[in-house]
Amino acid sequence: MLPLADHNPTRTRPVVTWLLIAANLIAFLYEKAAIATLGERFVFDWGFVPARFLASPIEELPTLLTSMFLHGGLMHLLGNLWFLHIFGDNVEEALGKARYVAFYLVSGVVAAFAQLAIDPSSVIPMVGASGAIAGVLGGYALRYPRAPVTVLTPFFFAVELPAWLVIGLWFVVQVVSGASSLAGDGGGVAFFAHIGGLLAGLAMMALVRRPPPRPRRPVYVLRGDLDDWRPPPRYRY
Repeated sequence: MLPLADHNPTRTRPVVTWLLIAANLIAFLYEKAAIATLGERFVFDWGFVPARFLASPIEELPTLLTSMFLHGGLMHLLGNLWFLHIFGDNVEEALGKARYVAFYLVSGVVAAFAQLAIDPSSVIPMVGASGAIAGVLGGYALRYPRAPVTVLTPFFFAVELPAWLVIGLWFVVQVVSGASSLAGDGGGVAFFAHIGGLLAGLAMMALVRRPPPRPRRPVYVLRGDLDDWRPPPRYRY
């Protein structure tokens, strides 16, 4: 099922989400230009390669970050950014801008380590923002489980479902597909990175204290003439 929109308005502008989308788009254009000049070696140099990371973790440390901004193709990029566009703004508002950046990056790093744990001998570069965005999905599911999300079904009609169900079904697909990949039927997708990223997002959001409920505005009443006006007793000070 493809999410089309969520119905969970925000009170602030999702500046960081916009910047992350822009950064991924710019990085993709740069990646295409670099591949045209240097060939696929560029992706091998800047993608996250588990076996190479284990052999030289300090030297390969930058690839934990750079791999998050590379993508395997246009559809890979657009799919990731679409999910970030739908779910990122609310998570950004819930966390605040600085914590949201850290949340996003940590989710991506945990996602990379989750894939490394499953396939430490892999020499295939892992690229994409999927792990970091999976963390955003996990954070959204925990903070806004009942937020309505409009999704496009496989039968090409739209339905509205709660966020916990939409994201939960997505997670189940990743688990089932990840299990299949262990039998050699993974299709080149880092499913365990998605799983690790989402679990990281759930765990981090669980540690974030919810803000107190916004106080209701007092309802003032007039008693008699204007000169006799008084606020209701519980608002006197």
